[in-house]
Amino acid sequence: MKTLVQKLLFIFTLLALVLLAVPAQSALAAGPHDPPNPAATPDPERAKTRLEWAFANQKLTVQRIALNLEYQDEFIARIEELVAKAKENGKDVSAIETALANYKQAVEASQPLYEQAAKLVQTHNGFDANGKVTDVEKARETVKTLGETLKQHRETLGEAAKALHEALKAFRDANPRPPKP
Repeated sequence: MKTLVQKLLFIFTLLALVLLAVPAQSALAAGPHDPPNPAATPDPERAKTRLEWAFANQKLTVQRIALNLEYQDEFIARIEELVAKAKENGKDVSAIETALANYKQAVEASQPLYEQAAKLVQTHNGFDANGKVTDVEKARETVKTLGETLKQHRETLGEAAKALHEALKAFRDANPRPPKP
């Protein structure tokens, strides 16, 4: 009798597992005359809002670059002053000099890209003076072109700035400041 109960329990468990594997509902594909999914249709107001947001962020990036360029000469002069003092003290500054020379070249190479980005922000095709979308297609093209220009600027200047930062960090690690009494 024990084996009969075990067999029934095994069969009942097996049937339960098979029934769990069968789907409870069937999915049907949409026919050619069914209305489209409302989530799939783009909302024109949402697209305008996203373009306005993207343009505003890019405009802030251009302003930040302008501010950095304004202080670029002062920044380079401070590093050159650091190099001169370190040379007077007999320290090796060749890595900083090389990185600084590359950085200066990158700043010069990135200048036309900044000017192009500033011109795009100033003309703001597809946007009004307040940054609101007036023509979606022109605004989309402006945001795309401005984004590509800013990306090129970042790539041009980024590696040189990172190399300069690393050279300065390595110099500071190798030559720590003496502790104050």
